[in-house]
Amino acid sequence: MSKYIFPAIFTLDTNDPVYPNGVYLVDFPDLEGSYTFDGTLAEAYDMAEDVLATTLLYMKEQNKDIPPMSNPKGIKCDLNSFVSLVKVDLDNYN
Repeated sequence: MSKYIFPAIFTLDTNDPVYPNGVYLVDFPDLEGSYTFDGTLAEAYDMAEDVLATTLLYMKEQNKDIPPMSNPKGIKCDLNSFVSLVKVDLDNYN
């Protein structure tokens, strides 16, 4: 299988000194240690796709099981956050 979809939590952090307009933090709750960030939402989505692909390729190389996708409706987040699905086709990253 080369196509995957995973939910990601996008959080706007307005307290970051480097990004005066805020920074979007991205976390994949199904994939431990898989997170990224960027200064705009569009760039954060691009970074999310990249980190998802990198994480999944690493897991495949290490013969680790890729977990099933969680139901996005079951993911809780705060008022500054939202859940979005991120899709990746690993054939495009090899």
